[in-house]
Amino acid sequence: ALQNISLACDEISAAGMKLLSEAIQNAPAFQSISIGLTPWNKVFSDACVEHLSKAIENAPELQSISIRLSYGVFSDVGMERLSEAIKNASALQNISLACDEISAAGMKLLS
Repeated sequence: ALQNISLACDEISAAGMKLLSEAIQNAPAFQSISIGLTPWNKVFSDACVEHLSKAIENAPELQSISIRLSYGVFSDVGMERLSEAIKNASALQNISLACDEISAAGMKLLS
């Protein structure tokens, strides 16, 4: 059964993130996700964050999340949504978040 996904690319579309999210949600033993993106001065879209958040919320065994955005940022709306999903992930033990900038909403995630 699928337990870990590691993805590294410049960008991912909302449709691509939806497929990734569905794969995670359909894997009951899923434990770890690592995403590394280089969106080159773009915001990681709120639609992508929504799909990722759904995956986080619907993966009961998820223990580890690592997200790296090189030359990119989360919007405040996206960071708020991601924060909400992470708070609802009961098995989560490790969070790694790396991006060029972090807003007040992003700091809220860490609190």
